[in-house]
Amino acid sequence: GYSYLATGDFRLNPEQPPLVKEIAALSLVGSGLALPTGHEAWHRAVYARSAEWEFGREFLQRSNRDTDGIVFRGRLAVILFNAILGLAVYASARARYGRGAGRFALGHGALVTMDLAAGGLMLVAMHALGRLGEAPSPGRALAAGTAFGLALAAKFTAVLLLPLAPVLLFAARREAPDGGPRLKAAHLAILVATAWAVLDLAYLSPRGPLCYVEGLRTFYANQNPYPYFLLGRFSESGFPHYYLASFALKAT
Repeated sequence: GYSYLATGDFRLNPEQPPLVKEIAALSLVGSGLALPTGHEAWHRAVYARSAEWEFGREFLQRSNRDTDGIVFRGRLAVILFNAILGLAVYASARARYGRGAGRFALGHGALVTMDLAAGGLMLVAMHALGRLGEAPSPGRALAAGTAFGLALAAKFTAVLLLPLAPVLLFAARREAPDGGPRLKAAHLAILVATAWAVLDLAYLSPRGPLCYVEGLRTFYANQNPYPYFLLGRFSESGFPHYYLASFALKAT
């Protein structure tokens, strides 16, 4: 994330969108940290994805001395996503089932990962899309597009939301007050344009969606073969209990 903000170059870890990494690095901006872009791992990272780990060690352990302080400041940003997820769960549950149900929230804020942010922002996007489908308006389309774009910029898992936007808009139970399907199409256009703008901001480039697609292609290209790691062990075929174990580790 710090390299993105300092250089505008996204060669490190393109397998996931940049938003969470950039937010985690905001507290490091202006702190005078040395970014070793002259190191050979930086240049190899263009074609060798494993070089990002070597570059990370160079940045944290050799080019800068305060490793614990850097990691701690990055983790502080995750508190923001804890709050987003908690508020999103509360608002969604309260809107559907009442105030009592809204008092439940989840979170695992000890790690700087995309999981928490993606979970919270995807829930926010779903809630915003639902509200837009129930009572379409330009303001709700703008809000839904913003939430949608933020979710996409948090983690590639959010691409699962893509088919939901037109479904919620065109198959909503309530008809639009004016214009019918044409008005809903206009709201969809607002949503798409806003989400596009959010991706542009996340990638620090007017080519944001194109960078997103390229990152998505890299993500899938790296899946086969992909060495899975869990509790000190590597496996080419994965672990049946991977998600249960990782959830237990992240939630405790």
